[in-house]
Parts: sequence; structure tokens; C-alpha cells
Amino acid sequence: MRSFRDVVGWALGAGLLACAVVACGSSDPCSESGSCADDPVVYLAPNGDDAAPGTQQKPVRSVRTALRLAAFAKRLEVHAAIGIYEERETVVWPDGVRFSGGYSPDGWKESSTLSELRGASIAIVLRQATSPGLLRNMRISAADASLEGQASVAVWVSSAEAFRFDNVELRAGRGGAGKGALPVSTDPSGLDGKAGGSGTAGAIDGEN
Repeated sequence: MRSFRDVVGWALGAGLLACAVVACGSSDPCSESGSCADDPVVYLAPNGDDAAPGTQQKPVRSVRTALRLAAFAKRLEVHAAIGIYEERETVVWPDGVRFSGGYSPDGWKESSTLSELRGASIAIVLRQATSPGLLRNMRISAADASLEGQASVAVWVSSAEAFRFDNVELRAGRGGAGKGALPVSTDPSGLDGKAGGSGTAGAIDGEN
């Protein structure tokens, strides 16, 4: 179990890293489906329903929805059942959320088996975290980069000293191919620079 200042699991192609992230929504199914105050945990399962309240009996299906509920309903614990979760867009991690995979959906008992998030080419972004957070018993797999010079990043963490990783496996995909070389002029006058001028006489302690 470690604490990280900057954690990056990545495979870089040539060029600069560009990232567009999408913020979570703010609606809470608990407000529509009854109170979830009896259990402050959001439950997540591959066969869940994102319209569900995220209880043991009615888990949600996507990591994004589970994190949204955790952040906006103040249920900062997420328990993910064993299985694979697909996310096509970058997941922005809310501050203070404690996310644990490896749970059996039958009784919700925790094990060391890894649940898996298969994400975008930049799978997870966590930055400016000021409250203790956790990612445990998870495999994070980033997709291959689709653009020239683009990176594949499993987890990009910046300025998050309070965040902890426990039994986490990071898998970056393939970085994008480098861009082609710039054309070079064949005009001889454009290949060499202007000749330099003559140097001045040397000096030792101010004397020529």
C-alpha cells in the first residue's frame, strides 16, 4: 500500500499529451428510489442498472455512475463486484472516494480477485485530491491511442498526496505512431547558416 504524489502508467507516442475529460452528472437515483442512508456504500456489478439506486440488491452497472453517486450522494465507499467494466470516455475521479473491487455479488464478500476497468486511451484522471481516497483490488486497462502522437495512460494522477493504491494493476495500451518528418529544402542556400565573424584576441587577466 503506497501513497503517490504523481503516478502515471503510460505508453507514450511521439508528441504532446492531450486530454479531454467529461465531468459526471449530478442526479442521484436515491432521491427518486428511496433513501440509501441505511448503507453508505454504492454497489457496482457488471449486470447492474445505471438507473438503480446502487444498493446491494440493485447495483449500478458503470464505474462512472458509481463514482457520480459516491460524490453527489456523499456515499464515498464504492464496492465493485468481480467482472469487467467498459468505459469509452476518460473517468474523472472525485475527491475522497474509496473504491474497492473484488467483491462477490452473492453476499458481497471481498476477495483479492481483481475487478477490471477497460477504459479510454486515458482511462482515469485524478488531480488536486485533498481528501484521503483509495483504489483497491482493480486492474485498469487503457485502450490503444487512436491519434498520431497520442499517449495511452492507465492512471494519470497529479497533486494527490492523500490517495492510496492497494493491489492495483495498471496496463497501458499502445501509444500513437510518431508524426512524419518535416520536409527539408534542397536549395543549397537554405541548408547552411551564414559564416561567423572572426574572434577577438584572447586575454589573460585583462592583458592581450
